Amino acid sequence: MYKIDVVKCIVIPKAEFDLSFVYKATGREIEPLIETARGGLLKVEDVVRSEGVTAVSYGGAADFALSVGGVVKTYEQNQVLKTMVVSAARAYGGVDPIDKVFFDIKDIEGFRRECVEAKSMGFIGKQVIHPSQIPVANEVFSPSEEEINWARRVVEAYERAVKEGRGAISLEGQLVDYVHYKLAKRILDFVNRPG
Repeated sequence: MYKIDVVKCIVIPKAEFDLSFVYKATGREIEPLIETARGGLLKVEDVVRSEGVTAVSYGGAADFALSVGGVVKTYEQNQVLKTMVVSAARAYGGVDPIDKVFFDIKDIEGFRRECVEAKSMGFIGKQVIHPSQIPVANEVFSPSEEEINWARRVVEAYERAVKEGRGAISLEGQLVDYVHYKLAKRILDFVNRPG
């Protein structure tokens, strides 16, 4: 008899505290959704540092607006909320920041704009709720051939320079230092990750 595990990740809505107990009880990866002010946003670091958390996202604007007594429209594009979620994920390494759902399934261009903005803020993907959104998300969040080629050139040139005892170099007329090297490595790590 074969056992098939189909549940890889558990999404926890309205996450407000350490979720390690969920991981310990299930052995499954956890993706918390930050959807409230009191527990979620103000304790996002505690949530992200929970054992088993591999990704973090934030909920729709309605939940957050309700928690602070605000207006939904205002929180749909709230940069502070997005910045805090992506910053907490990146600060503790190994946690992927995922951008929120885009509910208007007929507005593919609006979805694309949100994807582009999210990528520029450091998110590595976007939640989708309709099959029509998948190709756009995959296109936007996957590095372009140009980005991949740039990353390869930077990594090769920087690693060669380090062996020669240099810490910063000029590549194609641009300064390249350790920060650029790490950015390039991140692109190549993304391209080479399994799955």
